[in-house]
Amino acid sequence: VLSCLVQIASVRRSLFNNAERAKFLSHLVDGVKRILVNPQCLPDPNNYHEFCRLLARLKSNYQLGELVKVENYPEVIRLIANFTVTSLQHWEFAPNSVHYLLSLWQRLAASVPYVKATEPHLLETYTPEVTKAYITSRLESVHVILRDGLEDPLDDAGLVQQQLDQLSTIGRCEYEKTCALLVQLFDQAAQSYQELLQSTNSSSADITVQEGRLTWLVYIIGAVIGGRVSFASTDEQDAMDGELVCRVLQLMNLTDSRLAQAGNERLELAMLSFFEQFRKIYIGDQVQKSSKVRRLTERP
Repeated sequence: VLSCLVQIASVRRSLFNNAERAKFLSHLVDGVKRILVNPQCLPDPNNYHEFCRLLARLKSNYQLGELVKVENYPEVIRLIANFTVTSLQHWEFAPNSVHYLLSLWQRLAASVPYVKATEPHLLETYTPEVTKAYITSRLESVHVILRDGLEDPLDDAGLVQQQLDQLSTIGRCEYEKTCALLVQLFDQAAQSYQELLQSTNSSSADITVQEGRLTWLVYIIGAVIGGRVSFASTDEQDAMDGELVCRVLQLMNLTDSRLAQAGNERLELAMLSFFEQFRKIYIGDQVQKSSKVRRLTERP
């Protein structure tokens, strides 16, 4: 049934006039709400996957300005946000479905600067929750993957890049909150990592966990910096980018000192990804020389 709903939700919008389209979307959103309120079918992985595909279709076929006019929109976006956060926290259940959830939120976040409807979209409330859930769940997964000998998603470069591309847009929505979270988590992980390296009785497993957490954070920092859109950015946001850049550069000094002993290939690849994003956004002929990021990265 859910597979059929996905196909129905994919019907070309041009088949309807404006009134018919609004009515069709209202019924579709109401159906999503009913499933979220009574999710008995979702523990089945196939049903769960198809439902995630259905959610992604909400935004691929309809504009945010149309969605916010649906009567149940405030309750539905809250339920979708809760479902997304729970899904991200249980990352091991259906990892291949995460793409569709992130796709929905990426499209929603990308629409914010253009929405003209007077009804509130509420994304300033729920998008930071999704961003936080993604970041913290990736960090928490590192220990579990190492402990249980699971396949590490960091080894799937295509999957990581796909998710980071989606997060780059989601994370720039309410960027102050994203940046504050990343600074807090990065400082904690970097301090723990430095203390482990300085200790004479640290286990290699503890060091590997911290390196895994830092790898995710470096990838994510590169992604959110790469999500910068020039016309929507402010000096304050550039300064936030600078704070993040400084932390990665300081970490690089620490990891470089370990290269002769035991480098970490995944962390090195994350660094390369970060520098590629930084180069794309802040180094080049079109970049203003007065950028606050440039001034911050020149500090000692």
